[in-house]
Amino acid sequence: MSQNKQGFLKRLFGGQQQKHMTWSRNHLFNLTNDNFIHNQSNASELIDDGFAKVSDLYAIIKKISQTGADMELQVFKVTRDNEYELQRDGELFDLIMQPNSKQNQYDFKENALVNLLTSGNIFINGNEAVGFGDVFTSLNLLPPQYIDIQLTPVENGMDATKYILSIDTLMRNLSPEYVKHIKYFNPTDYGVQTGWGLSPIHAGYLAMKSARDLNIAESSILANKGASGLLTNKGDYPLDSEEAQEIQKAIDKKIAGANKFGKIVTTNASVEYIQMGMSPTDLQLIESGVVKLRQLCNLYGVDSSLFNDPANKTYNNRKEATKSLYTEAVIPSLQKIVWGLNEFVVPAYNKKYNAEFKIAIDKSHVPHLYEETKLKAEADYKVAEGYVKILESQMTQEQKVKSLMMAYHLTEDEAENIVGEDARAID
Repeated sequence: MSQNKQGFLKRLFGGQQQKHMTWSRNHLFNLTNDNFIHNQSNASELIDDGFAKVSDLYAIIKKISQTGADMELQVFKVTRDNEYELQRDGELFDLIMQPNSKQNQYDFKENALVNLLTSGNIFINGNEAVGFGDVFTSLNLLPPQYIDIQLTPVENGMDATKYILSIDTLMRNLSPEYVKHIKYFNPTDYGVQTGWGLSPIHAGYLAMKSARDLNIAESSILANKGASGLLTNKGDYPLDSEEAQEIQKAIDKKIAGANKFGKIVTTNASVEYIQMGMSPTDLQLIESGVVKLRQLCNLYGVDSSLFNDPANKTYNNRKEATKSLYTEAVIPSLQKIVWGLNEFVVPAYNKKYNAEFKIAIDKSHVPHLYEETKLKAEADYKVAEGYVKILESQMTQEQKVKSLMMAYHLTEDEAENIVGEDARAID
């Protein structure tokens, strides 16, 4: 076992001498002496060299974050009858609509989703105001790449005791009661020892790096192979530089231009054309970009047809892909933020107003989800209508049970419960 690991275990289980451990974001990846290349990256690298430089990765994260930001978060008050009343005013409503003076709800959600999708972590700093009690009156997002976490060993693992924001000369120590850490689960040694979430880019670091290197290679191919061929003189006397320039001008005038695309041009000169097309290796390299796109899409649970995958662009594929964008990528990530807000922000408002509030995602304006809900509602209505016809018939209770079982594939117990409830309602 390496000295780093021995030291960690000694600090964790060796008594009361070591009370706190602070893991710097810049040396976290070397903590376990892991040789995997993706364990040598840090949050800044994932953002600067991944999100900011790989066009496919940027497009995927932008699509998810902006789609999620478009889905409104609503505030509900839960009544004694367990019904949800939509709130359109009040302190909590105002906070959710305008989390801070520089961000409205859309900007806040987009920023939070980008943080989660790039680093695997969101840090929300809650701020109180004088005269408003113990409730948060503003919420600010802290940049994950500038956050260090101070941990304390506890019986079941590690607890955060302090969050440290460090940007250049600025340093702030933040108590956990004022910071909500939302993250993707990270079962690696690094995640357990540091409390940090696992970035999708981190998990797919090699795919991201390959995509970045492929972009560089494509740029190099195009930069060095702009001309399609060479024209050389086959006569006994070579051309001097002036003659070559004159021929070049004549060629450009005669064959250049979109209106001459695909045409065959004749000449009475004795010349030879040497093609300089891309080699099969170059073409294969460029075509492998689609494979990298699909790998990156896999990381985020989105369909590559939404990002111009040429082999996956039929209408039905696109329709299903848009639906799965919401169900597999956008809503699960946005729901993590909603759960975080319900745990971090809402309890103080419940206490202040002696009420029960809930924050939820409004899915009613998503056409792809609405269509499915509509079809389900129509199907449920037809089933209910069928139930009524059987229950209102002149059949005996035993006949009604058998009819429900045959028509709707119910178990005998389920059918008997429906018939029994109907009989009790009549009595």
